[in-house]
Amino acid sequence: MKHGSHGAIGMIVIEPQGATWTTPLNTNNEAVVKDAAGNVLFKEFNVIYQDDIVMKAANGNPVRNYLAEEDAEDSGMKGFNYKTEPIWARLGFMAEMSKIDHTTFQDVSELLNDVNQVNALSSMTHGDPETPVFSAAAGMPVRFRVVQPTGHARQHAFTIHGHAWFHEAWVNNSTVLWRPGVDPEPDSMNIGSQGGHTARRHWNIILPSAGGGFRQSGDYLIRTQESYQFTSGMWGIFRVTPAQ
Repeated sequence: MKHGSHGAIGMIVIEPQGATWTTPLNTNNEAVVKDAAGNVLFKEFNVIYQDDIVMKAANGNPVRNYLAEEDAEDSGMKGFNYKTEPIWARLGFMAEMSKIDHTTFQDVSELLNDVNQVNALSSMTHGDPETPVFSAAAGMPVRFRVVQPTGHARQHAFTIHGHAWFHEAWVNNSTVLWRPGVDPEPDSMNIGSQGGHTARRHWNIILPSAGGGFRQSGDYLIRTQESYQFTSGMWGIFRVTPAQ
């Protein structure tokens, strides 16, 4: 029952029939997928939610749960793809200072904006996070495969800043996933954050183009939407490079 907390998790990705793909040398969390004729269909990224991680400090001692936690559904550390970067760690604080009531925490009102370059998420200020940094050229069709193999029943919401996708991206009587530029658009609403994610759920997030509708390059935040899980380490960067 607790093997997932110690890392016994994984995912299977099923590609379109006849497709081929290549992955970078240092990771299996992303791939460029091509059709049988060798045409690029999309670039895809895998995001595995982990919300009940057993994490140890450099001295070998377990990292404490946050003070003032009362619900077992909030216990354990959080992260994506075997990686985590809590905001308290990024800023050099100890875990015990991240109390839910924040009564002993410093003023954090400017840590998530760009005033005076103090953005806690900025790679220019603090470097790239330990959590995933996914990269695609502006305009490239992208798929995010989002799963949570195990963990708490507490639900999450998956958000990609600056991008939107179809909530129900199925076509041909719900037999295949929509392909931008190939299939007619699904009869579905557009969303930029998808809720109800929890253990044993999986989603296929299809972005028509990296960089949003205007294909703008830059760093876009990927995060779980609930605030305290996000600041506990469940976030990453979608880096859109200039169009090639």
